[in-house]
Amino acid sequence: MKTEKTMTGKLQFASALFALLLCAIAVPTPAQTVKPTGPSRQQAADAAARKQLASYMTDFRAHPEDVELRNKIIELAKTLKPAPVVPQVVRDDFAKAVAQLKNASTADDFKAVAMLFEQITAKAPWYADAYYNAAVAYAKAADYDSAKRNLTLYLAAARPDTNTQNAENLQRDLDRQQSELKRQQSLQQFQQALKEFSGNPNDAARERIIKLAQGMKPAPDVPDDAARSVARGRAALKDAKSTAAFKEVIAEFQKASLLAPWSADIYYNLGLVQDKAGNYAEALQNLKLYLLAAPDADDAKAVRNLIFEVEYRKDKAEMGQKLAEIIEEGFNGRDKRQEALALIDKGADVRVKNKSGAPVLERAACLGFTDVVRAMLDKGAEVESHDGSGWTPLICAAFNANLDTARLLIQRGANVNARDDNSSKTVLMHSVCNMFSAPPDRPLVVRLLIDSGANVNAKDNYGYTALAHAEGRSCTYPEIAQILRAAGTR
Repeated sequence: MKTEKTMTGKLQFASALFALLLCAIAVPTPAQTVKPTGPSRQQAADAAARKQLASYMTDFRAHPEDVELRNKIIELAKTLKPAPVVPQVVRDDFAKAVAQLKNASTADDFKAVAMLFEQITAKAPWYADAYYNAAVAYAKAADYDSAKRNLTLYLAAARPDTNTQNAENLQRDLDRQQSELKRQQSLQQFQQALKEFSGNPNDAARERIIKLAQGMKPAPDVPDDAARSVARGRAALKDAKSTAAFKEVIAEFQKASLLAPWSADIYYNLGLVQDKAGNYAEALQNLKLYLLAAPDADDAKAVRNLIFEVEYRKDKAEMGQKLAEIIEEGFNGRDKRQEALALIDKGADVRVKNKSGAPVLERAACLGFTDVVRAMLDKGAEVESHDGSGWTPLICAAFNANLDTARLLIQRGANVNARDDNSSKTVLMHSVCNMFSAPPDRPLVVRLLIDSGANVNAKDNYGYTALAHAEGRSCTYPEIAQILRAAGTR
């Protein structure tokens, strides 16, 4: 039994050993890492970048004014680690320029030094400190645009770990100094423009002053004399009703506009008054100047709409003036009533006056253009409109014995007892006699006036009645005196 156990144990041991040998054969031997013999990827990329930089520099030396290429060099150099080396000769030039910067005292000195630093950046465009010092030198030379340009290049070229606080402070100083310089320049230009305007006021100079004033911070103050004229104009406007009164208001505002041609409010007030006075072309001009001087005003939209309205009134007035010219041609024997009616139909202003100040309605009544008078009354002409002598359309129609026209005017409410302003003669007195014409309808006109309520016993400034005028030597209608006596003239 003992021998069997021993044999059995030996067999088991042999089996286990054989299994271990099989495992050892099945497990592969780990592969060994092979160390590369060439450059790494990073090294290859860096080498390619530096090769590209060298190529850029070759082109840049031929074209140092190429801004785009300079920017490419700056951006590429910023990615390289370590940064591209600044050649020793360039560093030596930089040190010399720094020394000259310390000794510079005039604007020309500083500008010359700034240009030295720019020459250095042409040799090493990634050299950030050269840009910064160029910016400092240009700032001291008051060349703020060049200073800001170099400061921008400095910030672009500075390595990520660079402290740029001084550059940012310089940027703020440049902005402040540039703003102050622009303010002074604007003020000088403004004062010069005012001087030229005072010697030769014209629209172009006025608009230039407005634009200069818009760029000034703060805006120029309105002089006391201009403010006084504005206040006087506003005071006069409160009571203004007549053409003469409006002229006084306009004169005050115009005086203010000469003293403060940049003031938007003056143009606005001037435009409003000129519109009321019927000076539409001038009103449009000043309302547009208001918008030029105050383009962002709260009422800008309302003023633009007002301009459209004034343009409409201007168009009507211009057609009205054309109407007045056509009517006047009737006194020269040219009957253009059809043209007149066409203008009225298009919307011509029927309340206009001719160059002598006579209403167009009165002139048409004088000619006996009944159809034109009717059309004008239908469009709103004032039946009692009169000229500077107080002659109404009815007085003129009666004077020229235009029966149909006189009848129409009376039907539309004309005052049959109206008087002129010269001698206070009534319509009836004017109707009884006209030494320049003797139309057959004159007695009929007299009867029409009497039947319509004319006072046959009214007297003029000289104490004469219509009968006295009818019996004058220049009158040729004996029957008119009879008509007047029959009507109760004493």
